[in-house]
Amino acid sequence: MKFSVPFNGDLDLIDYIIDKKDKVSDVYFGLPFSIMPSGRLIEFNPGSEEYLETLNKALDKLNEYKIPCTMLINLQCESDKTFSKEMLQNISKTIRSFKDRIQGVTLFNPAYIKELKARFPDISFSISVNSNINSLYRAKITEELGFDTIVLDRDINRDLKKIKKIAETVDAKIKMLVNEACLKDCLFRISHFNLLSHHKQGLDYKELIPCVKFYSEKPWTILLSSFILPKDLKKYPFVDQFKIAGRNLPTKLLKYTLSAYFNEKTDFDLLAVLSCYGLYVWKNDYIKRYNRVPYFDASKIPDDFFNKTSNCDFNCTECNYCEKIWNDCMTEYDEVKKDNKSV
Repeated sequence: MKFSVPFNGDLDLIDYIIDKKDKVSDVYFGLPFSIMPSGRLIEFNPGSEEYLETLNKALDKLNEYKIPCTMLINLQCESDKTFSKEMLQNISKTIRSFKDRIQGVTLFNPAYIKELKARFPDISFSISVNSNINSLYRAKITEELGFDTIVLDRDINRDLKKIKKIAETVDAKIKMLVNEACLKDCLFRISHFNLLSHHKQGLDYKELIPCVKFYSEKPWTILLSSFILPKDLKKYPFVDQFKIAGRNLPTKLLKYTLSAYFNEKTDFDLLAVLSCYGLYVWKNDYIKRYNRVPYFDASKIPDDFFNKTSNCDFNCTECNYCEKIWNDCMTEYDEVKKDNKSV
């Protein structure tokens, strides 16, 4: 079982990854916004030279230990440069500046793949999770275009039958993003990522992004999202790699997440391993309001959770399954410490 893990700008994380390299398929990274926007914002984004300097050191070290490195070029909006030769040249220039230290590139827009494959034959190309590869037809077309790896749309994560059919039909490697917890089939997802492609300093994302309010009002709806619990990874023997989101997270939290998935843990804080802006906002508001840190005890999630949520009819007003689990599993870190002390 191999994992595609994120680089967050901290060399301490690289040491951890090297120590766990038998679990790692590749390390992926974004670039400062001033060079090439991507599907996430990191604290170093406003053209920080410090991030680039650290990134270069990280890539050198990863190459020394023969751990593959993947660069993200997955901005979702290219404005009036979409499909243009200018955009192709910008992407080519960016790849060329790193080509001696990367083994892979992840693209959102498949329009450039044939030309890029011709220019960089030694690089493996993946299509982004945000490109919505959610059917066998789309997967086959993606492979025919020349992609080596298909990162499936995370909204089909719990559709085992569909994923298995795709994996058995295409020769491209199959990768799944397992810990993103944005709203299932979110109506605002495309606009959300378009906004990230045009990032400006001082934007209040908490007020701008509508789905944040959904989690603020009904946080248990996070359980309907398409994340995969570490213990359920064994349900996907036909998947080649699992991708962990979190390149904008602090190293301590990212190590916690990686450890949970590397070791297929059942006892951990679900709130700590899921990646979702709406969840972060809810959690921060909770801490400010109560001066305590919430903890979601994953060990209390019922055994029928995967099957129940995989076949959900979204009749929430009558079902209340997710809300009940939320209430049963939610506690706080002080309570967790007390429980551990008494054992």
